[in-house]
Amino acid sequence: MFFLSVFVLTIALTTATDVQQCP
Repeated sequence: MFFLSVFVLTIALTTATDVQQCP
C-alpha cells in the first residue's frame, strides 16, 4: 500500500510538472 501511494504521488508530480512546462 505504501509503494502504491508513492507510485501515485510520483505520477501526480510528473503530470503537474509536464503541465507547468507546457506554454
